[in-house]
Amino acid sequence: MFFKKTFQKRALAKLDTKRDVVFMPVYNAKKVTIIYGLEEDGIGEAVDFLTSFLEEKKIAYEGIAINLGKNITDPSSLKNGITLVDKKSVNNYGLPLSEIKIPFGGECSDLLFDFASGYNFTHDYIVKICSSSFKTGRSNYDNNPFDFVAGSGAGTPLNFVKHAINYLTSIKPA
Repeated sequence: MFFKKTFQKRALAKLDTKRDVVFMPVYNAKKVTIIYGLEEDGIGEAVDFLTSFLEEKKIAYEGIAINLGKNITDPSSLKNGITLVDKKSVNNYGLPLSEIKIPFGGECSDLLFDFASGYNFTHDYIVKICSSSFKTGRSNYDNNPFDFVAGSGAGTPLNFVKHAINYLTSIKPA
C-alpha cells in the first residue's frame, strides 16, 4: 500500500498542472469534457441528462468513462465521443499504461465535469491531464484540480450535474 501511494504521488508530481482558469458559463461553452466512473448507481441517468442538455445547446462534448470494477463494459455501449478506460488499460496503481485518448485531441475544452464521488487516483490523474478552462468536480480532497466543487450536498450524480449546471448558468463572469 505504501509503495502504491508513493508511485501515485510521483506520477502526479510529474504532471504540469499550471493553467489559466477562466470562468465559463455553460451557455458560452463550445466544448465540454465529461469524466465519470461506470461503477456508481445512477451515473447513466446523469450522463444522459448532461449530454442531452449539451446536445440541445449545440455544445460539443467528449469524455472518458472509467471502469475499474469487475463488470465488463462494452465500449460500443458508450455514447459517441466517450472513451473507455478499464482495468486492462491501467497498471496496478491506476496509472494509464499507454497514451489514452484525451478529449478533443488534447485541445483545451471550455468546461470539464468530473462525476467521481470520492478520491480515486485514476480519476484525479485523468482530470489533471485534461486541459480545460474551468473544471467542476463532485468531491473535495487535498490538491484537487477543481475550480468549483458541488460538494457532498450534491448527493447523487444527477443532483450534482443539475447543481453544477444551475451554478454555471446563474453566475455571470466579471
